[in-house]
Amino acid sequence: MWDCFLVEGPKVLFRVSMAILKQCSDAVISQPDTISVMRYLKSCTKVLFDVDGLLKVTMTLLCTVDDVVSLCSEPSLALLTK
Repeated sequence: MWDCFLVEGPKVLFRVSMAILKQCSDAVISQPDTISVMRYLKSCTKVLFDVDGLLKVTMTLLCTVDDVVSLCSEPSLALLTK
C-alpha cells in the first residue's frame, strides 16, 4: 500500500478508507450508534489481513461526489450523518 501512496499521493489513503468502509458496510450500518461504529471500524482494521483484496477494491472503487450525496440521503445511514 505504501508504494501506491508514494506514487499517487494522499488520495490513496482516502480510497483505502473508502474500500474498508465498503467491505464492512453491512456491519457498519447495523451498529446502533456512532460510538459503536467507531469501535467496530477500529476493531475491523486490526484483523484485516487480505491486503491484496483490499487494494483490488481500492483500485476498482469509483466514487463521485454524487455517490456520496446519494448515500447520505439513505435512511439507513441517517445515524452516520448526524
